[in-house]
Amino acid sequence: MFDTVFQLPPTVYGGQHLVTAVPGDGIGPEMLEHVKSIFKYVQVPVRFEEIRVGHDIDTAECDLVIESIRRNRVALKGNLETHKFREGYFSKNHYIREKLDLFASVTRCHSLNGVPT
Repeated sequence: MFDTVFQLPPTVYGGQHLVTAVPGDGIGPEMLEHVKSIFKYVQVPVRFEEIRVGHDIDTAECDLVIESIRRNRVALKGNLETHKFREGYFSKNHYIREKLDLFASVTRCHSLNGVPT
């Protein structure tokens, strides 16, 4: 099916997994802070390699994000704002997905009893 693919081992330092964290734009930075506080509270053995990029980055900066994700093999990424109505439209989200061969976007949704939706 597939030829043997070389995969880097997960990055672990002192018993903690290193996770690439890309807050992105919008509510991403705030959400990442909440995730970090929850992980700290429940003592998840994770350290975050935080890469602060936004909608104004170029492909070279996207490549740094991709390099970190490949090295750590796991990432939390917020959405990067896309200006698709501007001249020279370039979606950084699509670029990153394409370079990492990620073509599925899965969002799990759950209804909570008592919460109107």
